[in-house]
Amino acid sequence: MGGVPPLGYEVKDRKLIIKEADAANVRWIFDRFIEIGSGTELARELASRGIQTSRGNRIDKKYLYRLLNNRAYIGEAVHKGDSYPGEHDAIIDRANWDKVHRILTESPRKRAARTRADTPALLKGLLFGPDGAAFSPTHIRELASHSLVEMAPVEKEGFRWTEAAEIRPSETEWKPSNLRVGEEFEAVLSSDKV
Repeated sequence: MGGVPPLGYEVKDRKLIIKEADAANVRWIFDRFIEIGSGTELARELASRGIQTSRGNRIDKKYLYRLLNNRAYIGEAVHKGDSYPGEHDAIIDRANWDKVHRILTESPRKRAARTRADTPALLKGLLFGPDGAAFSPTHIRELASHSLVEMAPVEKEGFRWTEAAEIRPSETEWKPSNLRVGEEFEAVLSSDKV
C-alpha cells in the first residue's frame, strides 16, 4: 500500500492495520453524522473537540466528505473505480455505512435547509467572512468591552440596527465590519411577504 493511509489506519508490512485511537474517532464521526446529518455542524464539532487528520491538520468539510465516502472503512479496496474485498479489517460496519449514504444521497440543499430550520437564525450558514469562515449567530444581552465580538446599537433611518465589530488575529484594534443586521431585518425575512 502506497500513499497516506486513511485516518484510523496505519501501514505495517504494506498492509492496513487499525490504529485504535484514531479508529474510535472515525466511528464517532460516522455515528455523529447519522445523528445530525450535517457536514458543516460535524466539522465544527470536530474542531471544538480537537480531532485532527493523521497529519495534524484541521478536519474541514471536504476532508470529512472524503472520509465518509472512503470504502476502506468497510474493508474494501478500490482500484480504477471498482471496489473489491480488502485484506484489512473494517472500522465501520455495513449498517452504519448504509445509513450515512442514505443521508448523503439526499440533496445537500435540503439537508442545509433542514439545519437552518432548526435555528431561528435565518442567515446561519449563508454569510461568510473574508477568511471563508461562516459567520455564526450570536445573542448578547449586555455589551462587554473585552469580548471578541462587540455589538453596538445604531439608529439609522428609523430602524434599530446592530453594528458588529470584529478583531482579526493579525490586528490589534477593532474594525467595524460591513455586516449590519437588525431585528427588523430578520422579522422581514421570516414574514410571509418575502
